[in-house]
Amino acid sequence: MRRVMKKLSTLLMLTVGLSEFAHANSPDFHVGMESHNSRSVVSPAFFPFYRAGMNYADDRAEIDVELKMSLAHAKAFAIGSRNLYHQTPIGQSNWKISVGRKWMGWNDADELWNLGIVEPLDSWDRLRSYSQGLTGIFLQGESKMVQVDLFISYLYLPEVLPNVVIEDHRFKSYHPQSVSAGPQTFELLGRPTPLGYNLLIPDKRKILFRPSVLLSIGSTKNYALGTKFTAGLLPLNYLPVSLDASLAIPLDQIVVNLTPRLLSHYVMGSNTSYKFSAQTKAGLSIISDNIIEESPSATTSTSTPLSATVY
Repeated sequence: MRRVMKKLSTLLMLTVGLSEFAHANSPDFHVGMESHNSRSVVSPAFFPFYRAGMNYADDRAEIDVELKMSLAHAKAFAIGSRNLYHQTPIGQSNWKISVGRKWMGWNDADELWNLGIVEPLDSWDRLRSYSQGLTGIFLQGESKMVQVDLFISYLYLPEVLPNVVIEDHRFKSYHPQSVSAGPQTFELLGRPTPLGYNLLIPDKRKILFRPSVLLSIGSTKNYALGTKFTAGLLPLNYLPVSLDASLAIPLDQIVVNLTPRLLSHYVMGSNTSYKFSAQTKAGLSIISDNIIEESPSATTSTSTPLSATVY
């Protein structure tokens, strides 16, 4: 369900910087308002929402957090963060360790096309998606020629999407770019039969606590010709949905159970580029996405098959 809806968008942003301290590393707070005029499943089409966030960075930490919410639809809100980490050098070595949420840009193709394969996307506004950081422990080190980045985690945070919920067994959309609502009836035995939806969310611990490991080895920025190889095992940054349909007794409704699938995937990628100047470079980037499907005996539900992809 990654379809992008057409929209006519008007933008009004107000940014306010608040300096509470005299030094250069003061936190920067911002508040903004944005409005959409959309042909969508949301009524009314005029959809104002507000942004509020904070940015801060120094040698040891980086923080950027943003809250997006709509006053027209109270359930349309999202919290996003690209960086929220603390970093510490390891002794006198060239290694450092970071804990928290950190954006690193592991693969150029993934970032250029906003694929969301390695790092999750903030797609609350689908027409202006951007990648967020991974959350866990980062170990980074370099020599004169080689740079190594290692990420390990047991915490999973999915990508941010427009809000869609199910209330009274019906789809409810609170965002102009939400996916279209599911069908309300199905032709059964010559007559339209109502459809009712249930969202069966797995145990939150099974969603949140999932292993990740990612390793990247590449040349340092000292060279005009740069290379980088990345490989790892990660949870999918989105949750595909499977469905089970059954007839209610008496035969006056078809019940559709929707269950998010907790899948992982192997990721491999490489970047090769030549830097002509500080602002100009050309190169080739490839990334492969090999999804680990459940075994056929693991579920009787209907779901979309997902296969290996190379970009």
